[in-house]
Amino acid sequence: MSTRRVSALSAVTVAGLLLVGCAPAPVEPSASPTLTPTAEAASTPTSTPEPTEPPARADLVLRPDGLGTLVIGEPAPAPDDPTAMIVFDDDVCVSDATGIAPGDPNAGAWVPIPLYDAGPEGGGIFGVGMSDAGIVEGVQVFGLDEIPTEEGIRVGSTVAELLAAYPGIAGPSGGAGLSQFYLVDGTGGRLIIEVAVEDPGMPGYWEPELVDTVLGMTAVPSGTPGYTIAATDGGLGGCPL
Repeated sequence: MSTRRVSALSAVTVAGLLLVGCAPAPVEPSASPTLTPTAEAASTPTSTPEPTEPPARADLVLRPDGLGTLVIGEPAPAPDDPTAMIVFDDDVCVSDATGIAPGDPNAGAWVPIPLYDAGPEGGGIFGVGMSDAGIVEGVQVFGLDEIPTEEGIRVGSTVAELLAAYPGIAGPSGGAGLSQFYLVDGTGGRLIIEVAVEDPGMPGYWEPELVDTVLGMTAVPSGTPGYTIAATDGGLGGCPL
């Protein structure tokens, strides 16, 4: 029994060897062609084109640090700069009402370019305060609802809308009077937002629909104390009265 098993295994082994010996030589696979990597075109960074005109009226948004190219603490673009939003008018304040004659030191003022005219009533849709060195000290929107803040607040917005838009707002402050103010701090500046209130000493001064609504908004340097200008001539960019 054991001899037969060995013989059988031997036969299988021999047969296997014979088969291996008779098998054709393996064919070497042909070498795959070498692919030369194609160099990718170097990406050319695209630069943002420089503005060549002032911001459109519809694009104006009042920020804590200014409006358009008027940035608090920085020089305003020169009048010959294509992005300039304001120009100096030498005689804008000359009139019998002001008592200012041509050549008077107070005869001129910085005013918005015609693109930002307020319409038949005259003036512009914003006022600007400038230092003697040409530095922007403040930008003000008062009485006109055309320009919003970044959160959508504009002249005519209610106090409820103001508080909802700015949960961390400071105010109201300003004591008794025709108006009070709120403060919104942001990068590079502060917004002073003035709202109308009912003054017990002057009942009926405001139309009912104006009470508890925004009268005006002013962008000023960070840390500037709040103030109100309702019923005064203390607005930015105006002529002395």
